[in-house]
Amino acid sequence: MPVAVRNVAVAPLAAHGCLALICAGFLWLLNTWLFSAGVATAVTARFACGAGCPAVLVLAAVSLAATALALAIASTIAMFLLSHCVMDAGARAQMAAVTREALDGGSIVVFLGRLAFAAFVSLGILAFVVKVCPSLRRWERISSVALDAAALCASALCCFVFIPTFAIRMWRRL
Repeated sequence: MPVAVRNVAVAPLAAHGCLALICAGFLWLLNTWLFSAGVATAVTARFACGAGCPAVLVLAAVSLAATALALAIASTIAMFLLSHCVMDAGARAQMAAVTREALDGGSIVVFLGRLAFAAFVSLGILAFVVKVCPSLRRWERISSVALDAAALCASALCCFVFIPTFAIRMWRRL
């Protein structure tokens, strides 16, 4: 018996495939948020108690675990997307439309967030180049602070702008 998913009749296996894909997508967003929050808190903890602090090591482990889990979930999503037997053409078209609408960058908040994110990533790259360049050793402390600030601000943008906006857009269009 076909199951109706927003005016599209799909087979039960396809409906379960769509549900699994949606759940995997939201789980991936959660893990991406955990990674960004772990990076931001690790930078803050390193400022507060130094690089050898156990809190910094735990937060680095959480960030690595979230990254590994996000990669595993992303590979699961890729497997679902590559598997044409899970969803029929109507369900694939619906999922593609939902994803396109959620990724639409028409919001001014998303535009300004992307601009700020690009600025912080550029600052981080510049600080990294200054830090590793032997002729610029006198700027090493400033580049370390700039690198930490760039990581902290880019992670905060991911945690509080990009990921929530994307999740809310996906949720509204389901």
